[in-house]
Amino acid sequence: AYRIELLGALAGLVSVGLGTLSERPWVWWGYLAAVTLLTCSLLSHRWLRGMVVLTVLGYMPWAGSIATWQTTRFYERLKGIPLQEIVHSSDSWYQKVELIRDIRGDLRCFLNGLEYFNAGELEVFNVILSEIPSVLVRPSTVLIVGAGSMSSLAHVRPHAGTVTLVELDRRVYEVSRRYLQTVHGLEQAPPPRLIVDDIRHALRTSSETFDLIILDLPAPIYIQTGLLYTQEFYAQVRAHLRPHGVV
Repeated sequence: AYRIELLGALAGLVSVGLGTLSERPWVWWGYLAAVTLLTCSLLSHRWLRGMVVLTVLGYMPWAGSIATWQTTRFYERLKGIPLQEIVHSSDSWYQKVELIRDIRGDLRCFLNGLEYFNAGELEVFNVILSEIPSVLVRPSTVLIVGAGSMSSLAHVRPHAGTVTLVELDRRVYEVSRRYLQTVHGLEQAPPPRLIVDDIRHALRTSSETFDLIILDLPAPIYIQTGLLYTQEFYAQVRAHLRPHGVV
């Protein structure tokens, strides 16, 4: 039984990986089928098994509508944000990526239910984080780490030469480029050099240096992001600064 459990865990990891690569919902349906079979195997009465199967079959045509209802309820009831529409909602390798339009018509970006971009105080934050340093430094080369919403890029672009953007989650960048590029006025601006990678690996495998490095990173809520708030990481970043460079 333990061997079967281990094989099941391995099969789950493989199926999630393949499903994410193909960006198809079959992993979800496979998961639902597996849970249904497991539940039925634990029930001794046929009529109970039949009810489970009928419930699942009845749920399948409404799965998309139920997911939309759940997302709407989450933002309106728990977050207190009246919605105009859900612009985008998908699962990437790393997180749930959602872009919503509130009742005022403003776009707001959420990753795993946490807000990372809006037209209010988070935009002011990027003025302080990105625009003021770039105005003072006037950098010829800039590295922006983790600016998936493209807000930092928009504030840096008028004052900088070449811009390199390191983003771990390609989905975040693609969603932002599709929906937020116009919001930031970046349609005619030269695109950044995009590197999809973990910043620690990207720095370790590069000898490139920069006049300005901007760390537009999530708070250390998870272990992965917590590792970017260490002396070792800051030393690694400093090694990629040019003389008189700023991070």
